[in-house]
Amino acid sequence: MRFGTTNLLNFKQASQFSLQSPKMAVNRLHDLAFGKRDNRFPREIRLNLANRCNFACPMCCIGQARADREDEYLGDMPFAIVEKATMEGTRHGAIMDLFGGEPTLYPHLAEVMRLVRDGRSLSFITTNGLLIKKRAKEMVDNGLNVLLISLDGWDEPSSLERGKVPGSFAAIMDGIAEIKRLRGKRPFPIIRISTAITKVNYHSIDKIAHAVYDAGVRDWLIQNYFFATDEIMRRHQEFKDRTGVGDKVMLHHIPGNNSYLNKTEVAELKASMARTRAFVESVSDMRVNFDWNLDLEKYYSPAPPSPESSCSLPYTRVDVFPDGRLALCGDGYTIGNILEGTIEDAWNSERMKEFRRVYESARIMPMCFRCCGITYDLKIGEIAPSEGRQDLFPVLQ
Repeated sequence: MRFGTTNLLNFKQASQFSLQSPKMAVNRLHDLAFGKRDNRFPREIRLNLANRCNFACPMCCIGQARADREDEYLGDMPFAIVEKATMEGTRHGAIMDLFGGEPTLYPHLAEVMRLVRDGRSLSFITTNGLLIKKRAKEMVDNGLNVLLISLDGWDEPSSLERGKVPGSFAAIMDGIAEIKRLRGKRPFPIIRISTAITKVNYHSIDKIAHAVYDAGVRDWLIQNYFFATDEIMRRHQEFKDRTGVGDKVMLHHIPGNNSYLNKTEVAELKASMARTRAFVESVSDMRVNFDWNLDLEKYYSPAPPSPESSCSLPYTRVDVFPDGRLALCGDGYTIGNILEGTIEDAWNSERMKEFRRVYESARIMPMCFRCCGITYDLKIGEIAPSEGRQDLFPVLQ
């Protein structure tokens, strides 16, 4: 089973989630039986709590999008917005994804987790891990359900290259140990580690596998890099001008290149992933969420997603920002503002219907190119003879 942006859950974890949030379980059963396209309310609400981060990751598209809107809203999310979104979300059994920037910087984090717990819903935190030890007791005592930690290095030097913070690897490992100590035999929070393939680690994913295992974590998510080329950005602007859909592209633009990794680097990545798979199979108790069948040479190429790819985000998730905006696809399309109405109203608004009409007509939009939303259903097409310029994406009339 898959819930929100987590790794896959085993039966015991899914049962524990269902006991914590019966409404979420009912939603899940409904979606399995009838699909997600007619949902009257999002299944996941992402609260972008802290409009800042204590890491300086050079490849972070979220940080770039945040910087681009710096003049529009400053500071963290007002607690009144958090409270309104959480109370409405928990009434509908929505998963509450506590995000950022870096959510552990948010001063009212304990109160947010407590609101979600008391509302019989589920709370997830996605964090760079630097402040886990400091926040560990709050997370355990206030019922956090899933702690997803980003770990892109295998030791201090490689971790320093990621976030530019000395001592970050040790801080993450100490934080994991503290969560496990305080949690004891309780089921929550479930600890998961997420690794993004980057220029720093593409040749050493197997080293990260050993670090994850040595930390006592058995659930690991590996993500390919989310990037966009010059051609994709050109197509995105053309698509936006024609349809009105598309604000921020939540991908890292790689100017002047057709991919994030070149052919030699992709070959090294494939060798690293082969070693990683061999290690995972040798230990037997480690669960990894990664598409082992994905053609990495095609992924790290200008080839577009084929129309057979699909994304569930337009039917399952809304992002809430510190200024109250409600948006789809990260910061890709604004559908309303929680200060002016409810999430339910925005989710069923004409603006939302227009987005779905465009998405369903186009099937895959330029800003979907290597987005996390199509990670689980990504199928990659072919480059047209004209280097993809003519038929890369449909543009609606």
